[in-house]
Amino acid sequence: MKDILTKEQIENASLELDENKTIKLNAILNFFSGVQQVLVEWSKHEFTNETAMKVIANGYEQVILENIEKND
Repeated sequence: MKDILTKEQIENASLELDENKTIKLNAILNFFSGVQQVLVEWSKHEFTNETAMKVIANGYEQVILENIEKND
Protein backbone atom coordinates (compact mmCIF):
# COMPACT_ATOMS: atom_id res chain seq x y z
CA MET A 1 0.00 0.00 0.00
CA LYS A 2 1.27 3.49 -0.85
CA ASP A 3 2.02 6.00 1.87
CA ILE A 4 0.02 9.21 2.04
CA LEU A 5 2.22 12.27 1.66
CA THR A 6 2.14 15.00 4.27
CA LYS A 7 1.48 18.60 3.26
CA GLU A 8 5.18 19.38 3.71
CA GLN A 9 6.21 16.43 1.53
CA ILE A 10 3.81 17.54 -1.21
CA GLU A 11 5.14 21.10 -1.11
CA ASN A 12 8.72 19.84 -1.48
CA ALA A 13 8.14 16.94 -3.90
CA SER A 14 9.16 17.15 -7.54
CA LEU A 15 8.31 14.87 -10.43
CA GLU A 16 10.87 13.98 -13.08
CA LEU A 17 9.96 14.83 -16.66
CA ASP A 18 11.73 14.13 -19.94
CA GLU A 19 15.08 15.71 -20.81
CA ASN A 20 16.33 16.21 -17.22
CA LYS A 21 13.42 18.45 -16.26
CA THR A 22 11.34 18.43 -13.09
CA ILE A 23 8.16 20.07 -11.88
CA LYS A 24 7.00 20.57 -8.33
CA LEU A 25 4.04 18.38 -7.39
CA ASN A 26 2.42 21.38 -5.74
CA ALA A 27 2.31 23.21 -9.10
CA ILE A 28 0.42 20.31 -10.68
CA LEU A 29 -2.03 20.21 -7.78
CA ASN A 30 -2.57 23.98 -8.06
CA PHE A 31 -3.30 23.62 -11.77
CA PHE A 32 -5.87 20.88 -11.23
CA SER A 33 -7.46 22.89 -8.45
CA GLY A 34 -7.88 25.74 -10.93
CA VAL A 35 -9.30 23.38 -13.56
CA GLN A 36 -11.80 22.11 -11.00
CA GLN A 37 -12.94 25.67 -10.28
CA VAL A 38 -13.31 26.41 -14.00
CA LEU A 39 -15.46 23.30 -14.41
CA VAL A 40 -17.67 24.38 -11.52
CA GLU A 41 -18.16 27.81 -13.06
CA TRP A 42 -18.73 26.29 -16.50
CA SER A 43 -21.35 23.88 -15.12
CA LYS A 44 -23.23 26.84 -13.62
CA HIS A 45 -23.14 28.51 -17.06
CA GLU A 46 -20.87 31.26 -15.73
CA PHE A 47 -18.35 30.48 -18.50
CA THR A 48 -18.87 29.67 -22.16
CA ASN A 49 -16.96 26.69 -23.57
CA GLU A 50 -14.51 29.07 -25.23
CA THR A 51 -13.92 31.09 -22.06
CA ALA A 52 -13.42 27.95 -19.98
CA MET A 53 -10.82 26.62 -22.42
CA LYS A 54 -9.00 29.97 -22.50
CA VAL A 55 -8.85 30.09 -18.70
CA ILE A 56 -7.55 26.51 -18.51
CA ALA A 57 -4.95 27.18 -21.23
CA ASN A 58 -3.82 30.35 -19.47
CA GLY A 59 -3.58 28.47 -16.18
CA TYR A 60 -1.52 25.76 -17.88
CA GLU A 61 0.95 28.34 -19.13
CA GLN A 62 1.15 30.16 -15.80
CA VAL A 63 1.16 27.23 -13.40
CA ILE A 64 2.67 24.32 -15.30
CA LEU A 65 5.06 25.76 -17.89
CA GLU A 66 6.48 28.38 -15.52
CA ASN A 67 7.24 25.72 -12.90
CA ILE A 68 9.25 23.33 -15.06
CA GLU A 69 12.88 23.39 -14.00
CA LYS A 70 15.80 22.10 -16.02
CA ASN A 71 18.33 20.02 -14.10
CA ASP A 72 21.94 20.19 -15.13
